[in-house]
Amino acid sequence: MNTLIEWAAPPSDFSIEKGTVHLWAWDFNCSKEELDHHMTLLSPEEHARLQRLRFDGDRFRYAVSHAVLRLVLGRYLGVEPTLVAFTRNKFGKPDLTATLATTSKLSFNLSHTNRIALLAIAADLKVGVDVEELRHVETEIVERHFSGRERRELADLTGEQWLEGFYNCWTRKEAILKAEGIGLNGNLDAFDVTLRPGDLVALLGFDDTSGLTLNWHLSGLRLGLSVVGALATSAVPTRVDYYNFSARSG
Repeated sequence: MNTLIEWAAPPSDFSIEKGTVHLWAWDFNCSKEELDHHMTLLSPEEHARLQRLRFDGDRFRYAVSHAVLRLVLGRYLGVEPTLVAFTRNKFGKPDLTATLATTSKLSFNLSHTNRIALLAIAADLKVGVDVEELRHVETEIVERHFSGRERRELADLTGEQWLEGFYNCWTRKEAILKAEGIGLNGNLDAFDVTLRPGDLVALLGFDDTSGLTLNWHLSGLRLGLSVVGALATSAVPTRVDYYNFSARSG
């Protein structure tokens, strides 16, 4: 993790104040013994979902990410990781069960790349997060999924700035759609976000076909030289805290 970002060590007290967001990041460095332990934390449904993944790397990252999700949420909720229970909406977005959510007022969202995972936990806020590694991308994606305004903005950029602008746009859009709970079922080209490197991070507007219900607040994240992320919240957070988690220790 130190090669990617330098965030704080986990706090001794996992309480979270209303309106606050805690962002957690970790890499996937863990031994077979540690992975075996993570596997014991997963539910039967998670084991079934894991087995449906085709590639070993995807199964490994799924197991670690969802075990760490349970470990971290368990600390906030004051329960064992295996007792953290989830429900899913019609688009597959996981949330805490009604009992846990009502008691804790917590929401969460998880994203990961091949190297790093990012978890947002918020109190009394809806939250969505996305993280992506900068790599070559086909320009056809821009034509299919970005709005006219965003396509024009990108057309003014070249080289590394174009690539960063693309991922700024993509992560901000996906963070919003994940916060809405609709994921890529929403129309990405039906709302505009800023994307130029160095510019203000914001949702600029959306139309009736977007699937959006809120004027989401956006924050940009840079997790190292080649990893870009975005955080979407239903209101401006009173504070955002940043923590490292080690998948090796649990």
